Amino acid sequence: MVTFINLHAGIVGMATNGLSTALTLYGARTLTLSQAAAQAGLSEAEFIDQLERRGIEVTESERAAALGEEQTARAD
Repeated sequence: MVTFINLHAGIVGMATNGLSTALTLYGARTLTLSQAAAQAGLSEAEFIDQLERRGIEVTESERAAALGEEQTARAD
């Protein structure tokens, strides 16, 4: 008798759990964007994409830092 173990399913499950945890912790502002992206195993740009897909707000300062954009001063 041969038994096959599906290791891929376990790895995908762990990755999904890591992303879910990172999204929750970033949403609660427990982790910074950089910390949460690392927890999820994603680049900051990829993590921002995941946040936006789920309607989780990304601060402008963190978005600019992550994407290398210069912040412009507002005179409002």
